[in-house]
Amino acid sequence: MMGYTYTAEQRAFFEAEAFAQFRLAFHAIFEKYADPLRIQTRLRSDFPSLPPELISAGVAQCLLQQRAVEKTGLPAQALYTRESFEQASSAATARLHASLLHGHGRILEWCGGAGSDTVAIARHAGSVTVFEADAEAASFLRHNVAAAGLANVTVVEALAESAASPRDLASFDALFADPSRRREGRRTIRGEQYSPPVSLCLQASETLPTIVKTAPASDFEEASWSRMFVALGDECKEQLLLRGFDVPAVCAVDAASGERWTPSIEAHEAVESPKYLIEPHAAIIRTGAVQAYFAEYAAVPSDPMIAYGLSATLPRLTRWHAVFEILDVLPFQRTRVQEAIRLNGFGPLTEIKKRGFRLLPEEVRAMFRFDGTVAGVLICTRIQDEHVVYLCRRVLEL
Repeated sequence: MMGYTYTAEQRAFFEAEAFAQFRLAFHAIFEKYADPLRIQTRLRSDFPSLPPELISAGVAQCLLQQRAVEKTGLPAQALYTRESFEQASSAATARLHASLLHGHGRILEWCGGAGSDTVAIARHAGSVTVFEADAEAASFLRHNVAAAGLANVTVVEALAESAASPRDLASFDALFADPSRRREGRRTIRGEQYSPPVSLCLQASETLPTIVKTAPASDFEEASWSRMFVALGDECKEQLLLRGFDVPAVCAVDAASGERWTPSIEAHEAVESPKYLIEPHAAIIRTGAVQAYFAEYAAVPSDPMIAYGLSATLPRLTRWHAVFEILDVLPFQRTRVQEAIRLNGFGPLTEIKKRGFRLLPEEVRAMFRFDGTVAGVLICTRIQDEHVVYLCRRVLEL
């Protein structure tokens, strides 16, 4: 299949009524074949007047649209480049961004991409002005905004730097920036390699409340900025840098529910005879306040460098961690672990988890027989320099 950079002719085709008919035919065929090559062959037969290049481009766009429907929350007919699809905020995270900006009437957005944030923000703002440097992305962004039925969005095809002077910023109430985090085709966590660089956003925030979407592991640290780590499912999807907003210095937030966690308790001193192991969400780990998190549940780290917590009492269940009942803990010695697996009746559905451990879960699984019927959990980790395994059962999650 062709790549995802489209010619002017192909972009014009996507905007035409003929593409709406093409999309309907694509979806009907996709349900039967689900094979891009067979789909293209059939579409060439159904649309003999279309050049092969348009059919190939149309199939590529339809496949992107199909993947994007659940992710972005944009209309089904929204258009995407490969990069704009990959970098687009999910519908849940876009709603979170919009909620943070609620009450700020005139929004300046840098790097609109596919427009999932633009559309979510514009539905609750007086107006949104978006600067998007990529011509193809800007063209598609205008299409997507129109498809969403919004008339309060202006798309400017230009670099963010062209709207960074105090005079430019004076026309707005807040800034939302989603810089490109790719450099020479590779993802980067270095803020000064973003486009635009985080330092430009820092300058803008001196006059405007500012939100900058960055990678979860972004290297940016500035005392005057708040950091919000955004959870979606089991993943930490992004780090938001905020200045001029009423949010804690650091927190984790669930994009779907808006639930937040903020560090507040000093570390717990010790746990005697631990009976439960806590595995915090990736967003909690990213806050750098894991010990404070464990302290809320009278737990301590299993090792100072490992994000597993040990508790003597059953912790309250929340979306921010998984809990495991400890059945046994052993040095990672093959014979002893195999015997413990047998005695506990662990079977093929046993989970294998690891942190700070030299082997991958699949390598651990290959070392042992799981002949029982219990869906247990092996948690492979280390305590100081010793590799250990906790044999557990998962406590049911919410």
